[in-house]
Amino acid sequence: SKIPKIVNKLDNLEPINQEDKETLAAFVALQQLKTTSYRKDYDQMEKEMRLSVAKMIFSDEERAKSIIQKIRKEKDIPEEKIDIKELTAFVAELRTENIEIPPERYLQIMLQMAEQTTSLFLQMDWFFLRAPQGANFIISDNPFSLVGPSMRPSPYSGVGLITPGAEKTMPLSPKICLMMYEKGKRVQKFEVNKKIVRSINCRTAAQCDRYAIAKERALLERIVKITKINTGKREPQFIVSTPFNRIQKSLKPSPATTPLISLDKREKS
Repeated sequence: SKIPKIVNKLDNLEPINQEDKETLAAFVALQQLKTTSYRKDYDQMEKEMRLSVAKMIFSDEERAKSIIQKIRKEKDIPEEKIDIKELTAFVAELRTENIEIPPERYLQIMLQMAEQTTSLFLQMDWFFLRAPQGANFIISDNPFSLVGPSMRPSPYSGVGLITPGAEKTMPLSPKICLMMYEKGKRVQKFEVNKKIVRSINCRTAAQCDRYAIAKERALLERIVKITKINTGKREPQFIVSTPFNRIQKSLKPSPATTPLISLDKREKS
């Protein structure tokens, strides 16, 4: 694999070329998409979307009858007796746990998204953050983190890869973490302080599904204590519909959701 050689270059403060950058972009995209937690969240989102559409279509008998007739006409499907009343009653009782998403469906989506995500990453500014002496980055089974800007247009606005001010981070080694920021062509290296390393470690831990790994046990125990990941449940990466009180809760600042840019500005003030 080319990745260990590229990471070794970064550890030794050597420059990387365009081919290295393209390889790393594809690697990070797959690391974001192929994790168990991402698949769980995506499957749950698709189930909720399918359920929402089904309940909208079959909200009443007349609408259901009209839509079924329209589909039959468009697809040239032969007439078949359907108990509309029974069908609408069935959908009304339907829950996400009753819906199954075929495994091959996610594989197909993942491959499509990987290509698109790689392209997006290559259009962003890249900052390689180096941990100082006495500090290390941790890694987890869901190493890619996305943190939105501290100020958003609305409490209902979501955060995506191209949201202005959104930070995308992924530790590459105990000493190097890649942070992708807004659209740009910069590739720069910075040594950051221990506070920023801790902030990145908190967001990495907060995203983990089952495993967080550190070079030292004491470091991992400190991060677990700060993030309380051993007592809570990881927030989903996709939300189809969210009550306002849950949005308010998700916006409360914490070490895992604080943008590094804001953190850095506070230190300089």
